[in-house]
Amino acid sequence: MFEPLFEATLRPSKHPQLAQLLNHISSFATEKVSTYVNSVNTFAKESDIFYSPSNWDLKNSPPFSYYLYYFWANIKALNALRKSKGLSTICFRPSILSKDVDHSVAAFVLADSVTEALSLEDNLVAQYLYYLAQIGVVSRPLYAKSMSSVSYGDHPFCTFFRRGLKVSLGTGRPLQLHISNDPLAEEYALAAQMWKFTTTDLCELARSSILISGFPSGTKKKLIGVNYEQPGPEGNDPHKTNVPNIRLAFRQITLEGELKSIKEYAEKFQESDSVTEN
Repeated sequence: MFEPLFEATLRPSKHPQLAQLLNHISSFATEKVSTYVNSVNTFAKESDIFYSPSNWDLKNSPPFSYYLYYFWANIKALNALRKSKGLSTICFRPSILSKDVDHSVAAFVLADSVTEALSLEDNLVAQYLYYLAQIGVVSRPLYAKSMSSVSYGDHPFCTFFRRGLKVSLGTGRPLQLHISNDPLAEEYALAAQMWKFTTTDLCELARSSILISGFPSGTKKKLIGVNYEQPGPEGNDPHKTNVPNIRLAFRQITLEGELKSIKEYAEKFQESDSVTEN
């Protein structure tokens, strides 16, 4: 599936429609269909050998992490080519609706951001890693409800937000699930009513949405401020985002405190390990 994308990037005059389309694509997503895709644990019981895609002749489909790796490898190569030609690049944002934690862990290693990642609710270690690395998580509560993954009120989105993960709201199947002409605004309105979000909360979510998005840097600077890449209040323009600096200062101080604690514990562990060896 990636060969035409490389071809259109190298020879846009031969494939003008696809070349033009690529300029408007911000991200690629993958989504597990549980009936066909195995987990790593299931596959490991059947075979210890991972074949290359062209040589895959096993009865069962590869694990979801296998798909993620090859998507990541091709997107990375494609982005390197497009960047060298001064073209827009494409983010990798897999959809993780499954409760299998190996999907979220593989996405943590490979993806720019993820959609849903419901398994993070039950695996606090993985959730903590997403928080420390500030990996973007785009939640679609209405879509998850329609897939019978979780009821709207039980969706972990609010928990992720309160704990400081970089989360935002998105839409899924808007023509089927939404009843207004603005599906995204509908998602924000429902979330605000369900979880009693304040205006500051909604503005922070909107700002995170821009940060997670695949918009080019120039667009992000126009929407949320020229210093958006800086952490904390230094990267905030309250006149554009309507997010108070004190909110982002709190988020940054809390995150830095967690990182400092981990560093201190790691140093103590190394010292005790050295004493034991001596």
